[in-house]
Amino acid sequence: AAPRLTLDAEGAARAPYFAALVEYESGNLRAALPLFRKSARLSAALGLRGDEETALSMEADVLAQLGRWSEAVARLDEARAALPDDADGCLRAASIVNRGFILLRVPPASRHDAAGHLLDPLAPLTATVELYRGACRDPDPEDMANALTNLALVEIDRGRPAAARAYLDEAAAASPRMSARLRTSWLAFRGRAALGEGHAEEALHVFDDLAALGKAARVQEARLEAALGRAQALEALRR
Repeated sequence: AAPRLTLDAEGAARAPYFAALVEYESGNLRAALPLFRKSARLSAALGLRGDEETALSMEADVLAQLGRWSEAVARLDEARAALPDDADGCLRAASIVNRGFILLRVPPASRHDAAGHLLDPLAPLTATVELYRGACRDPDPEDMANALTNLALVEIDRGRPAAARAYLDEAAAASPRMSARLRTSWLAFRGRAALGEGHAEEALHVFDDLAALGKAARVQEARLEAALGRAQALEALRR
């Protein structure tokens, strides 16, 4: 019989995390949820605070996608508490941008911590960009572009399309070859910013590009966003 492989304690703590990632990428969010939780619990028991923070952040992401807003916010608070005191700038930036991104998904009425304090996604996303420009000495261009693209969404939601466009321009400059998934978000927000500025024809072209990329990359949400955006742009052109 083939010899059985055994995991050390750290490996055993990380194994459910990687199993959860498989389920997450496959769209099986409910299957991923307890695995992220298990990894966070095992990592905490071993004092692996960085691993615990990562697992808790992913658990918060899943909870937000499932619409379990209050639980998602609670996990974000746990993740922030788990971040090692001596974490370098890049690790802190990754943690903070996760917080901002997840808060963007939470409806404004549910953006409160356990003490009732308002949680604004703008603050962590701005702090992330500042870390990428300073304490994190060699940020991944995709990570920088992701943070800037999410900042653009905040500005769109606040009715400031010109500010959103500026962040999107900076994101494109930071990562000219951004991944297909990030590019779909970038195009969606670019189209919405153009609509907000009254540039319906430009928006129509952007949403056409989004539809093509969504089809090529098999990102269904992008195709739906493109269809909605095109309809809004065409309606604006008819006025």
